[in-house]
Amino acid sequence: MLSKSREKKHGGITEVVKPFDWSYSTDYKGTLRPRSPGFEPSTKPIPVELLKRPDPILFFDEVMLYEDEMADNGITMLSCKTRVMPQRMLLLCRFFMRLDNVLVRIRDTRVYVDFEGGEVIREYTAKEEKYEDVRQVSDCMCSCFQISLIMDRNWPRGVKMCRPSSAIPTT
Repeated sequence: MLSKSREKKHGGITEVVKPFDWSYSTDYKGTLRPRSPGFEPSTKPIPVELLKRPDPILFFDEVMLYEDEMADNGITMLSCKTRVMPQRMLLLCRFFMRLDNVLVRIRDTRVYVDFEGGEVIREYTAKEEKYEDVRQVSDCMCSCFQISLIMDRNWPRGVKMCRPSSAIPTT
């Protein structure tokens, strides 16, 4: 009786107006305050060599904004990490999705701040490959690099699947 009532109530719904992204994918690049100067396209990269220096880390934190196992079909997550040194700061906002036997997707937004020079550089990188292609690359890399690493939520760290997009600094 309840199902008939439900059918009668929702029977007129025949199409989806706005499809739902069940993978929770995002291309979020950050939000600027209302009167802040905007970012301009540039080819200047984040100075990785400065970040490799053994400067003291004054503050570090990681926040998992969301994580979902996609109904046991993979994993999707969005996390932010902040690392503050005396002269610079780096922020990483990473979206990672693994849809088992279908797709691996990574979208990174990195924001570098140079405190002395007042420079801010933002890089956005989107990477996506078929699950099988990533698995085949992992098989070629080393016999000990198993598909279980792809299943690991920490797997994308240090793995490059395609070329990064250009950096975007502010003035």
